[in-house]
Amino acid sequence: MRTIEFIKHKVVFIFSILLLLFVVNKVYGQSNKVPFSLRTSIKAPEPYKNQEIYNLRGDFTMIGNANLFDKRLWSSGSPGDSNVNTNMAFYKLTGDPSSIRNSSSATLVHPAGFDSSCTKIVYVGLYWSGRGDNTNSNVLSNGLRKDKVKLRLPGSTSYQELTAEWIYRGDSDSRGIYSSYIDITDKILTLGSNAWGTYSVADIATRPGEIDNTGLYGGWGMVVIYENPLMKWRDITVYDGFSVLNASGNDNAQSGILNVSGFRAAQSGNINIKMGMMAGEGDQDITGDYFAIKKRVSTNWETLRHGTNQTNNFFNSSVLITPNTKNPNYLNNYGFDIAMFDLDNTNNRLINNSQTSTSFKYGTAGDTFAIYNIVFAVDAYVPLVEAENKVTTPNISHGSEVFPEDIIDFQIDLKNKGSEAILDGALEISIPSTMHFVSASIDQSFPVKGTAVWSHPASTNPNLTAGGKITWVFDRKLTVGELEEIHGRINYSLQVSNDCTLLTSSVSDCILTSGVNGKVTGKGELSGHDFDISLVRGYTQGVCSAAQYDDLNLNITLTNDFLANCPSLSPEGAREFKVYCDPSITFIERNTIANEYPKGTKFYSQEPSMPGYETSLVTGDFPVDTQSTMYYAILPGMTESCYLRLTTFLEIVTTQPTVSDIEVCYHTPYTIPAALSNQGAQAGLELYYFDSPTSELPLASVPNPTEPGVYTYYVAEGNIGANGSCFGQRVAFTITINELPLVDDLSDFWELCPNADGVYSYNLLPGQTLVWQYALDSNQLVWSDLQPTSFNGDVLLPQDTQLVISHANSSIDKVHIRVKIINDKGCVNYSYKMQISIKACNAISNPTLPSKAGKSISN
Repeated sequence: MRTIEFIKHKVVFIFSILLLLFVVNKVYGQSNKVPFSLRTSIKAPEPYKNQEIYNLRGDFTMIGNANLFDKRLWSSGSPGDSNVNTNMAFYKLTGDPSSIRNSSSATLVHPAGFDSSCTKIVYVGLYWSGRGDNTNSNVLSNGLRKDKVKLRLPGSTSYQELTAEWIYRGDSDSRGIYSSYIDITDKILTLGSNAWGTYSVADIATRPGEIDNTGLYGGWGMVVIYENPLMKWRDITVYDGFSVLNASGNDNAQSGILNVSGFRAAQSGNINIKMGMMAGEGDQDITGDYFAIKKRVSTNWETLRHGTNQTNNFFNSSVLITPNTKNPNYLNNYGFDIAMFDLDNTNNRLINNSQTSTSFKYGTAGDTFAIYNIVFAVDAYVPLVEAENKVTTPNISHGSEVFPEDIIDFQIDLKNKGSEAILDGALEISIPSTMHFVSASIDQSFPVKGTAVWSHPASTNPNLTAGGKITWVFDRKLTVGELEEIHGRINYSLQVSNDCTLLTSSVSDCILTSGVNGKVTGKGELSGHDFDISLVRGYTQGVCSAAQYDDLNLNITLTNDFLANCPSLSPEGAREFKVYCDPSITFIERNTIANEYPKGTKFYSQEPSMPGYETSLVTGDFPVDTQSTMYYAILPGMTESCYLRLTTFLEIVTTQPTVSDIEVCYHTPYTIPAALSNQGAQAGLELYYFDSPTSELPLASVPNPTEPGVYTYYVAEGNIGANGSCFGQRVAFTITINELPLVDDLSDFWELCPNADGVYSYNLLPGQTLVWQYALDSNQLVWSDLQPTSFNGDVLLPQDTQLVISHANSSIDKVHIRVKIINDKGCVNYSYKMQISIKACNAISNPTLPSKAGKSISN
């Protein structure tokens, strides 16, 4: 017989998820290291985000495995029953990289009998636990950390390192045993249907071999909560903490009691109870530990067991996760337990109909026992009141596109599909912050009537304030009738907001998806249970057919025309509140900003997704300086995951543009060569023009003088906003418009006889240059400079200010002539055209004699 001095100290950990208000109020010989508290998830999807009770059609499941075993399981020799032996060794999955120290896997299997396309995971918590020393040090001597673990998701080929969100690092009282936790819901939701697969966890902080008679172990477990509309209603909740029972022998037995409340067992029929536990340091060969539940409304206890343990050895290194599987799949998990099992509640002997609380008792005789979590689920009481919220506006339904200022009509039909009447009934419709209340009326043709009233916590005018709620108080009880009988009906209308601030500055445009929802509240006439249940937005079709208790979403679309009339946003997509050019201003008055948002809006200086952001609530004015400061606004009725962004900024322009002087000729188009500085362009500044260096009012348009003269203007970088304007240093530049040269017009015609000679002279002014040009009669739009070779036989030659014709012939008949005059500024002007005409004249027949038909013209 083994004496107590040689019995290894057995330390048991329970970790899982508890669906109730979990209170440890009687513990004998217990050191409550970490008080138990409710585990909620900020990463769970709505409506389960931060909820204390997962009230849903669905269930929970668990997977996990150990990472430390007696190595004789896979090598030579006979493995021992206890983890107090020198053969304890890391297990490592085949194919894992050399950097991995220990690893194991488990496969999450979808429950049989239910279509997986109907299943939606809503929460996943990962726990890991172990022992590698006898201290509270975070890092073991082998370098493994208690707050770190590696996870490989289904379909992935690599591990990702995770850091615990919660950890108890152990101490000498708990013999160094630790537990760690992280919420991985967000990681699993991204997998979709692939979440049902194999998970691997590596590098749990433990060590091989033997250090004392307590033993070493390491393992991990996951709790998965999911919903499926084809399953029963259940209540599931998550709690954790860390409490230790210390005992030194069989004559010093220790125990604790856990009182739990908050669940609501179904009001009729058999109540199914499911529990899940994870534990550390439970051994096959050491007995004396137990876990019990109190029988309904009595002082008697039912000692619990499952298919792989005994009532006097509850924690015995077994992993019971059927239908899920694990690798390696050893029966003895050497100090690590996971158990997921149903309690025998025949005739509701443990939990009765409508019961809301129970107690658990745990204890050990002679060992050390540490508990930090439990999973508990019961069939839930859910009143079957359905209030279907639907759109009656033609061509609009859940997911439809709507536009600012659209008026949408809705209708809700009230049905009681349960087995008891509902007292003190009321219906609330939560109006999204992007919609205004228009009207609501109760249909008087149905039995349940009453009044419908709009209210808002900070306003009495729905035309000015979006959001709020419509409350319909029933004037009588909601009786039991036919399943599809309509007991009451409300019609109401909402108008989509046209507020640019609300519609354009939300994170990820989340506010543009406007979810209309609400709830029905009341009390069961027979059970006396209070309830509230969300509105139904519709019914799924096909194999997953069920009521959908969810938002009726309408997607607001912003057209380009609408956005063109909205204030510009910062590069981060935030509404900008600016103070211009006055360094003495250190704040923007609260009302200046708050009046741009619905009444009741709360402002924060920390992003709402950050833990503890609530402490950054802005209660006074908004500080402002030359560095843009980001703030966040949560509107009444909005969740913290959907918020608006705004910035405050003192704008002082210190940059200046580049610009050059312009010199052009009269009638020549031009563009001012001004450009923003790089810093100004990055800051979103614009160019503004002034007619004096001290003017505060910029010109309405870019300067564009057209008459000859010299003009001086000024250009600056700046910005004009709703609350003022700010401009930087003015930079001067000139626009010089030079006059065109004076041009004397030519004669309309220059007539010559055939074979005649002639000279046409032009009087050129000082500083001018002359170019003779010609155009053929067949193409009078094309002008060319007259060259000596333009016509054969030197018949038409330019000679400075003279045009010389020698022996005129038909080749120059009807040729058009003009002069191009260029002044000393390079400006060009042209004369009107003159036409050369060769007339039929009586001429001397002897060609060697001078022609008497020639004519010299001097202009």
